[in-house]
Amino acid sequence: LPPGHTLTWANGDIRIRKYWDLCVSPDRGRPEHYYIDGFIGLFEEAVGMHLVSDVPLGAFLSGGIDSSAIVAMMEKTSKGRVNTFTIGFGGEVGGYLDEREYARMVARRYRTNHREFEVLPEPAGLVEKIVRSFDEPFADDSTVPTYFVCRQAREHVAVTLSGLGGDEALGGYERYVGYMLRSLYARLPFFFRERVVRSMIEGLPERADGHYTVNHMKRFIRSASSRPDHAYYGFITTMNPNLRDSFFTAGKRYDGYASQCRDLILDHFNSSDIDGAPDAMERVFYCDAKTYLPDDVLCVTDRISMYHSLEVRVPYLDHRLFEFCARIPAELKMRWFRKKHLFKKAVRHLLPNEVIDHRKQGFVGPMTQWLKNDLRAFTEAVLSEKSLGRHGLFHYPTVRRILHEHYSGKEIHDTLIWSLLVFQIWYGLYIEKGEALEPVTDSAGSSRSV
Repeated sequence: LPPGHTLTWANGDIRIRKYWDLCVSPDRGRPEHYYIDGFIGLFEEAVGMHLVSDVPLGAFLSGGIDSSAIVAMMEKTSKGRVNTFTIGFGGEVGGYLDEREYARMVARRYRTNHREFEVLPEPAGLVEKIVRSFDEPFADDSTVPTYFVCRQAREHVAVTLSGLGGDEALGGYERYVGYMLRSLYARLPFFFRERVVRSMIEGLPERADGHYTVNHMKRFIRSASSRPDHAYYGFITTMNPNLRDSFFTAGKRYDGYASQCRDLILDHFNSSDIDGAPDAMERVFYCDAKTYLPDDVLCVTDRISMYHSLEVRVPYLDHRLFEFCARIPAELKMRWFRKKHLFKKAVRHLLPNEVIDHRKQGFVGPMTQWLKNDLRAFTEAVLSEKSLGRHGLFHYPTVRRILHEHYSGKEIHDTLIWSLLVFQIWYGLYIEKGEALEPVTDSAGSSRSV
């Protein structure tokens, strides 16, 4: 069912009815303090309601502002010490995304029962467990840290609170900044945009440390000049359309499915059901709330947490709080291209400045670097010509080129490579009914408590 719909079956007939939709018609006539005060009040209520439990309860604490603010509110409204869980990343190059020090600042400030775990790459066994969690080829690599933090939290509690939904509610994604910048970029002369700026950025190598700065710049210049809905679609699309043309083997192209995915996104973006007359930025928020949030972000956490029999609660998605945030004007959510402007103002008294002001990492693992190092032998085996030939869907020379570009640093293809790995494992488990993959000789790491 789509979000906010019911299904009724009666006398052999099925009827689907929409009972709720998100209103993204902002009220620009109110001062900033109105939204700050309103948010804090609803946020405190939402966290308080999510603390009702007759089993041990805790919180994921990533070191980012969303989960840190939840822990601050938990300490304010709960009767005992809060249990918090944080993970870091090990392996040959895993440390660059490590935010444990920021999590420790919050844990010390609120005297939580704090536990940390370090995740090491665990190739074959881990991917199979993730695939079995979904029963379908679901390829968001945030499943890796989510798997481990859920597994470790379940050893101590039965319920956790999570900061999921904060980015969608309060303007926390890099693509939101990119979308705001596109109107300025479009004012540049066409020749300068395409022949100078684009040529220069397309020629940049990716950063050696795996950060997505150059990758985001390339994705921006490839889509920013498009009309508003197509620009949004380009910002959230993993595969370059030019690459897609050679990705599938002859006779097995799936252009129809690609257009169906595109039309689904564009239909939400251009929906006449959106109340009022929001500008393009509000439509971006609405579209994320209708697609990316339920179909990716929440799906990851729901499936992985239930795999470990852990209940995860999401206070930012309390409907009253989320509806209130949807009415906050985009120019207050983000000020001068800075993400979460109003949110940071609202919670600055609750958190250390270092936690609020440090660069957002997102709850992801260092997959870019793992694929080049710790997981390279596993990747080469699973995506070998022989392995891909079992179904013949993908054009091996193109897959080989994708791997080479990723290893050399010319392009970051971690999401696409991870998608292929997940598909191959899923295909072996569910289509071939458990036939073995090619043997892998490298040693696998594991998660361990620190």
